[in-house]
Amino acid sequence: MRKAGIPQPPIRGPRQPIMKDAISISEFKKSLIKYINIPYIRTYYESCVNYDFSTLEAVYLIRHAQGLTLQERFDAWAELMDTLSDEVMPPLAAVTGKRTVFEFLKAYMRSINEDIKEFCRFDPEYVYTTSASCCVFTSFEKAMEFEKDRKKDELMIYKMKPDKRPIGQLVFDRENRLINTHTYDSDTESYRESFWNMWFDFPTAYKPGDLIWLAGMKESMFVVKGKPILTKEEKDEYTKLGCNSDMCLEGWLVYPDEEIGDEITTSYYHLDYSPYTNKLTAVEEARVSEIQKRLRS
Repeated sequence: MRKAGIPQPPIRGPRQPIMKDAISISEFKKSLIKYINIPYIRTYYESCVNYDFSTLEAVYLIRHAQGLTLQERFDAWAELMDTLSDEVMPPLAAVTGKRTVFEFLKAYMRSINEDIKEFCRFDPEYVYTTSASCCVFTSFEKAMEFEKDRKKDELMIYKMKPDKRPIGQLVFDRENRLINTHTYDSDTESYRESFWNMWFDFPTAYKPGDLIWLAGMKESMFVVKGKPILTKEEKDEYTKLGCNSDMCLEGWLVYPDEEIGDEITTSYYHLDYSPYTNKLTAVEEARVSEIQKRLRS
């Protein structure tokens, strides 16, 4: 039987810095590859790319890694701060006033913890509802106890005043482990926005002419043109003032019922695409071949 309880992700207090040697730092950076979500891209980094992740890039990868509980994410960030060197935050991402990566990360985790405690705190003016039932509960504990044996993989618990919109929600996996929080009118949302105001020049696994799937668009094919070619000055500008929607992969989207694909850009910041494996029909082969000829011309 699963156990219900108030989640308390730990945040380590002040501690003496742990001196890491160069080998330990190198091994830790290699281990960051496990946080890349798509197996094909992960294998590409393991076998083909000797990429040296910066501290902020490592924080970003862990933030977007799928399948982690909040506890596991916090533990990974704690290990990161024990191992890597601190860095200055890019100006646009430093909207919270935190000037270094570690200042930002500690404040972000602390804010999440405060949100969780406030969410779970009993208040007679508030009630709780869940995504798995139509019941209303007077406390967080009662909501968790009622839903502990549910069959659904994911559970969302909401806190609200009767007949008002929720002030936030906690998201649990099927083992009742906390995996995410969503709070409204909280400092935590400002920290989350900072992750949108980050730009990185991550290597991609694909070459011009490659045919891939795009996440969420399984009905269509994408023929890769490549990443925009940027000068060093342009890369520096994006690092300072860009956002993750500027991390683009260019190409053509090919629909089964159209003769010519649409030229589009798609964000690669989740590294969330994989090779197209379906067998092409003769018509599809002709459409893809036409686009690949454009790349060679």
